[in-house]
Amino acid sequence: MTRAPRKAELIVLAMVAALPLYFNAALSIPAVLLYHLVLGAILAWKVSRPTGSLPHAVLWLLGVAYLLFYFVDAVAISHNLIRATGHLLFFIAVYQSVDRDAEKNQLQRLLVIFLIALASIATSTHISIILFVAGLAYLLLRQLVVLSREESARLVGATARDLPMNRSVAAYVVILFVAAAAFFPLLPRVRNPFVRGTGFASQGASTGFSDAIDLSQGQVITPDPRVVARVTVPSGAGPEFLPVRLRGGHYDRWNSDRWTSRPVRSPQVIAGSGAFDIARPVTASHTIVVRQMRTVAQNQRIFLPTGTWQVRGIGALIEGPNQGSYTIPGAGEALIDFSASASGTIDPIAPPRRLPTYEVPDGIRALADSIARNATTPRENAAVIESHLSANFAYVPSPVNLGEPVGVEDFLLRERRGHCEHFAAGMVLLLAARGVPARIAGGFYGGEYNPFGGYFVIRQRDAHAWVEMWDGERWTTWDPTPSDLRPGADQPNVVLAYVSAVAESINFFWDRYILTFGLSDQVNLIASAFYAARDAIAAIRGGFGIASQLRPILIVAAVVAGALIVALALRRRLRLTLFDLLARRLAKAGIVVAPSTTSAEVVTLVRRNLAPSARVVERILELYERDRFSSRPLSRDEQREARMALKQV
Repeated sequence: MTRAPRKAELIVLAMVAALPLYFNAALSIPAVLLYHLVLGAILAWKVSRPTGSLPHAVLWLLGVAYLLFYFVDAVAISHNLIRATGHLLFFIAVYQSVDRDAEKNQLQRLLVIFLIALASIATSTHISIILFVAGLAYLLLRQLVVLSREESARLVGATARDLPMNRSVAAYVVILFVAAAAFFPLLPRVRNPFVRGTGFASQGASTGFSDAIDLSQGQVITPDPRVVARVTVPSGAGPEFLPVRLRGGHYDRWNSDRWTSRPVRSPQVIAGSGAFDIARPVTASHTIVVRQMRTVAQNQRIFLPTGTWQVRGIGALIEGPNQGSYTIPGAGEALIDFSASASGTIDPIAPPRRLPTYEVPDGIRALADSIARNATTPRENAAVIESHLSANFAYVPSPVNLGEPVGVEDFLLRERRGHCEHFAAGMVLLLAARGVPARIAGGFYGGEYNPFGGYFVIRQRDAHAWVEMWDGERWTTWDPTPSDLRPGADQPNVVLAYVSAVAESINFFWDRYILTFGLSDQVNLIASAFYAARDAIAAIRGGFGIASQLRPILIVAAVVAGALIVALALRRRLRLTLFDLLARRLAKAGIVVAPSTTSAEVVTLVRRNLAPSARVVERILELYERDRFSSRPLSRDEQREARMALKQV
């Protein structure tokens, strides 16, 4: 690689190092775009004028000006020292690209590029970052190989040659990845606040669970594909558990179209040791496994399958901050694994102290009486009202399509169209008008089934609201939103479904065993290795009786294996390279060639001590480097030439 292409490649490398910053929101997109536009202009300038550079006075003024701007950026623009430092690295990379003195110090430029790449990697969580790391490592190693070759040539007073290196650099990258994969499970775990995994809400997304429903405010729903949880439902579970319905809490207070839940005066610690009872089962129970992504550092709310009466696999469980919602106290791993025992019918451990009541407008009361005039029991009222809303009201996926904000009274009496929160709120007030206590329940519904993992993937975009009605003994679940319009109702074709399942399985592996692989996983890994070794030793001891019968076969196998090992070792010793053979010939002439001696250093030594053989040695080394580093092996004529040349040394 000559000097001009290397300068261009360094600029390209600086641009590549910042590519992931477009997707992880660590720095603003305009800042990253400006950085790439400026470097692109410099690259075009360098291609047309390879020796061009800005005057030192201009560069000095730019440096001083940006140093002052750095503090303004940190305090008033970015409001963040880390982002301001990222912008500073961008400026340094641009500065080095137009400074003639900085161009001479390639190691400093590579260091700045490495720091930019480190910022890109440390703030990225998608599995595609592996491809970026591989490509960047390849380009960086190319630059380091060239620098090493030039430095070696400079030390011996020779001129560095441009030799093939793509295959060797690629091999080093592969070896590097294999070593990294081997050491990854053993490296110490340090919680990184900038790498949160794919469970955290994306920027600008508005789907998901919230502590309040405000129908008086305009809402913009941006579907968020981030994973909330992966849920495994046993094959023997009844239809009451499918589609999956994860409950996060309920809303039983209504004021001016704002729905909230009653707060818990003081968090109630659920009694239990490894198993926490929150209800009593009435019918057959099934164990549902939930792997939920942590979205906050402290006191994570957990989402439970409807019908859950017991939670296992966690250290502690608290009811709060609102009634009917449950939280795991403190901090912990980024992935929360727990099991829920769920039943189709559950009773509360204690009867509710008070049931929700609402001040229902007269128009809604009249509508409720016209819909359920013949219903007498709470269940009959719920069934009639649910059916009426599903059949006679239109579902709108996004509130934006409604125009102005639509309250529940407008939804029931005038608009007759809305999204799931309108349907749930409307049914609650219609039931209240009939004297039936009810509340809105919120959480997630549906999800995508992964046939490879046997679990359902629940995402932020699967957020949903439904109704819980008190029938006099227990809370029962009702859903007035049309079933074919609920989250997950639009199923892709079979091919797309399987492609999505494969991609999801890969992402799950990445989330579970890379991003969220923590200290507890390391402890479990070491324990599993210990138990496996113990079982293997026990199996060997128990198999001595069989081994005695197979002793002749084992002896023959051991002899054959030993012979193969010796043969391979001898073959390796016999396969000496041209460099080794040349070193032996030079040793006879009194020239010592150490294993670390480079080709350029060998040529220098020969010119000083064995000048008549200098040209022959140069030819031998040329053939050696072509044979060792080129993709094309030496021909028979070239091999014969090398043997003849060795004899002339």
